[in-house]
Amino acid sequence: MILQVYTIVFIILIKTSSFGSIEPHTAINYLNKASELHYVDIDSAWYYIEKAEKQAIHSKNPDSLGLVYAKKGFMYYTSGKYFASMQQFEKAFQQFNSTNNIQGLSYVTNGNGLIYQSQNELLLAEDSFRRALEMSKSNADSIGIARGLLNLGYNLNLKGESLEALRLHRSGLSYLKNYPNHRFVLMIKNQIAQDLIDLNRVDEAETVFLELVKQYVDVNYWEQAFTYGGLAKIALSRNDYLSALANAKKSYDYALKLNAIKDMQRTTSIMAIAAKELNRLPEAYEFSQLNSSLKDSLFELSKSQSLSYLQLKLSETDKQRIQTEFELTKNQALFNSYVIISLLILTILLILAVYFFRRNSILNETLSKELSKSNDELKVTSEHIQQKNIQLQKLNDEKIQLISVISHDLKSPFNSMQQIILLSQDNLLNNEDHIKLNKLLLDQFNKTKELMNEILEWANRQLSGVKTLPTSINVTSFVSDIIDSLNEMCTNKHISILFPTEENTFTIKADKDQFRIILHNLMHNALKFSPEKSTITIKYEKTNKEKIIHICDEGDGLDDFNIQKIETGKGVLRSTIGTSNEQGTGLGLLLVKQFLVNNNGYLSVKSELEKGSIFTLHFQD
Repeated sequence: MILQVYTIVFIILIKTSSFGSIEPHTAINYLNKASELHYVDIDSAWYYIEKAEKQAIHSKNPDSLGLVYAKKGFMYYTSGKYFASMQQFEKAFQQFNSTNNIQGLSYVTNGNGLIYQSQNELLLAEDSFRRALEMSKSNADSIGIARGLLNLGYNLNLKGESLEALRLHRSGLSYLKNYPNHRFVLMIKNQIAQDLIDLNRVDEAETVFLELVKQYVDVNYWEQAFTYGGLAKIALSRNDYLSALANAKKSYDYALKLNAIKDMQRTTSIMAIAAKELNRLPEAYEFSQLNSSLKDSLFELSKSQSLSYLQLKLSETDKQRIQTEFELTKNQALFNSYVIISLLILTILLILAVYFFRRNSILNETLSKELSKSNDELKVTSEHIQQKNIQLQKLNDEKIQLISVISHDLKSPFNSMQQIILLSQDNLLNNEDHIKLNKLLLDQFNKTKELMNEILEWANRQLSGVKTLPTSINVTSFVSDIIDSLNEMCTNKHISILFPTEENTFTIKADKDQFRIILHNLMHNALKFSPEKSTITIKYEKTNKEKIIHICDEGDGLDDFNIQKIETGKGVLRSTIGTSNEQGTGLGLLLVKQFLVNNNGYLSVKSELEKGSIFTLHFQD
């Protein structure tokens, strides 16, 4: 919702603010048209943006160009293309900065904050919003201040600071007392109502929403979708299911016109609950199915946005690398200048030596010392460059490993969900089986979502280099979680996993994210290569120096060549088809070996062909 709301903010700013000296009836007209078409006909919107950009370039007006780039930034932002969005905001910042356009700089800074906010980096977002707010205050820009307080308040609401968010939103409303018909008034009032709901002051929130309904005369659909959604939520909390359903349908209709998937998903959830409570089961089922479909769409959108944000992060890393190389080149050029100057001085001294023979030995000694010092400096600089090259190569290897981790660890849960969906499509299941499969699918979806969030969190940490953060880990708890995530695979192959549930005190010291990947890969491999109706056994062992975990299966076993390849960790094993034709990438055991080294551990393997394998993890006590 907030992404869509701030696009409307941009439309309002074009129509109500000067942003410096922008030519009338030229680029601004095209931008206004693009803003009107943004959520109606995206291709036409881009067409008018291109015309606005050509006009702005022709006029050579920095403020016009800045506004065009800012609009392009928001177009990319609403599409989840954060890397392209940040590039456009940076270009807009340069244009506004060249004319010291404080209003434009404030606006672009708010845009950067929204990108951070969309990825839940609320501290970075808050910093951007506060800087933008200070700019607007320094420029005595009432509308800009209201915008800043709206953004900052919503950010605080996301952090759970609803009371402070309410104070800021009410303060923002006071800056608009001279603009009673400004759309910011409606937007801020909607946020005030939401703050009141979060503070459990439902009656006050309802009063605000009902006042907004009376004010809605020919306004855009965003505010109406938000208001009726809020009224539906309040009615549902009071068990007034008829009102909840009616208001939710209104909210859904407005959101549908804008293809606001998140708002549509939220209101269909309320509609399904209300219809069920009203015993209107066919409608409840229809709304539930629609809600599930919208959740899937949100999941795909979230994946796309997360990958775009990772691209932005990797781009920032590349920029740092380029800056480092530039500094090294600059230092090398400076050093070369010193060497050339030294050689010129030496040449002059050698010519003068013909006339000053007696001073020749002293001059030679002095110059020898200078050359020695220059060589030492050159050696130090060369070693420094070599070290930087090693660091850059390490960064590149880590980026490749990051992509490998994501593809490897997400493949298993997606395969499980695919199997459930294929079962459902066969049309051989009764209603009870469908309900059970839907529950399994939802459970698997939630577990996959959790796994993806953990991978993304881990991946973000790798961008600044692999960091191992050892902590005390309850092994039994981790084993139980991973068994839950592999439950579908166990059920399909009728495999039992035995582990000492009573051993709640068996702990090791390791990085929890890396240990989860180690354990998940080994247990997944045990399931993959175990025959149906077999048993996998997990055992713990403690010696004077080590904590040991055994993972035993009854599969086909490994030959000595593959055991040696696993234990040495040289290269990636060729992926082998599992007992039920499961596919793999061959990366799992390589990751296990790398992470064990990071955590001062190692892997040993015992195996007997046709009888099974025992993979043993060793950790220092």
